[in-house]
Amino acid sequence: MSLSNVEIVQSFYDHFLSGKVEEGAEKFLAEDFALSNPLPESIPFGGVYIGPAGFIEYSGKILETLTMEEFVIEDVISEGDKVVVVGREVSKVHSTGRKYKMPWVHIFRVSAGRILEMREFNDTAAMVPAFESNS
Repeated sequence: MSLSNVEIVQSFYDHFLSGKVEEGAEKFLAEDFALSNPLPESIPFGGVYIGPAGFIEYSGKILETLTMEEFVIEDVISEGDKVVVVGREVSKVHSTGRKYKMPWVHIFRVSAGRILEMREFNDTAAMVPAFESNS
């Protein structure tokens, strides 16, 4: 029995949150997977990442940069090949010791049991002050 698109996305999150990033990337991401996360330059993990290796690089940058203290999925909406996940997080930036609390939205495109695309939309107004240094 194959997994639904929602189950694929949930399993992908479960792998990421339990520290099984490489396994999740290999199991759930298409070879031509594309992740986009438009962020200001002061946040070092914004940009576009391609393929499972790109997601592993992206995840590494996040883990080097911050600690997620809370990551909550509030809603999951699925229609056709799209899965939209709405959530919130509280994270602490390593370089400044500051925390931010923000809502986010992730939009996935799934086909044939693989995630083809992930677009992240974050509350950058909440994030940026936590990344600013005390100069």
